[in-house]
Amino acid sequence: MSHPAARTGMYLPGMRDAAPMNLQSLVAFLGELEANNNKPWFEANNTRYKTLRSSFTDLVQDVINGLGAVDERVQGVRAEKTIFRIHRDIRFARDKSPYKTAFSMALSPDGKQVTAPLYYLQIDHRGMWMYAAGLYMPELAQATRIRTSIAAHSARVERLLATPALISAFPAGLQAESYKRPPKGFDEATPLIELVKLKSFALSNEQPVTPNGTGEELADVAVRAFAAAYPWVQFLREALRTA
Repeated sequence: MSHPAARTGMYLPGMRDAAPMNLQSLVAFLGELEANNNKPWFEANNTRYKTLRSSFTDLVQDVINGLGAVDERVQGVRAEKTIFRIHRDIRFARDKSPYKTAFSMALSPDGKQVTAPLYYLQIDHRGMWMYAAGLYMPELAQATRIRTSIAAHSARVERLLATPALISAFPAGLQAESYKRPPKGFDEATPLIELVKLKSFALSNEQPVTPNGTGEELADVAVRAFAAAYPWVQFLREALRTA
């Protein structure tokens, strides 16, 4: 059976003609940057950075195009709108290192709008890559709507968090810091109270970049994970639209 993206004429990971991204080259660059986090080193290696960022942009676009067959709201989003700058905002930070030691992106229908339910992908200097889906540390009004929806639709939440594809992609399920007591407006009798107590509502998984792994393979795993998480992302979107 053909993949739905192929039937819609969209790109799948692996459909590009260009060579896949060399993940080990990216990890090596980020490791060196961790050890030399200063402007002279970065400027001396700027050509490497630009080449790797271009390849990462292609990888992210493959993820967006593949996921768009499942989540129509991200169709047409350009990768450039989702990728975070490598420069750190050090104005109020104790750590004055000028550069981040990870390449990362956040995908929502409006690009990297971090106040909306989104899909997140990161590769860091440790040789680890992480993918996540949901909403991290929402503001109080958003959190209250999500908690209310979880309690009101507990059976649906239990079903969608128990799907085999989601469990395979995110074995730990929803894991986040939580309140010791029920938030205001809820009590211990509230359905799924342990989920209601959470401060974040994001699924995540982290794993090492394999020695011979390619960006094409990583993109394929990310698309499958994000597709599995789509029902949860959609649930959060619906919860935030609830008056």
